[in-house]
Amino acid sequence: MSVSSWCKQNGFAEQTYYRYLKRFRQQLCESLPVPVVEQEKSMVTFSKLEVKAPIPDTKAAVIIRLPNATLEINEGASQQNVQAVLLALQSVC
Repeated sequence: MSVSSWCKQNGFAEQTYYRYLKRFRQQLCESLPVPVVEQEKSMVTFSKLEVKAPIPDTKAAVIIRLPNATLEINEGASQQNVQAVLLALQSVC
């Protein structure tokens, strides 16, 4: 049954139907629980890295240039390593 048919059958104007539908949806949305996502703050530890000469014929997939450093992430870098580096940069910047 269409909205128009239902409204005619029950003596409502379509505008009234949609106004109450909007109010009902808003009330439902407001009553939904909001999930609280807390970011786990963990200590970032740094390891001393040995600086090696760049590997010839490799191209960085991502290059981040900062005032005091340049970070190159090569293809094949693990997601865990990239996340750790970005978290470290976030805490510094």
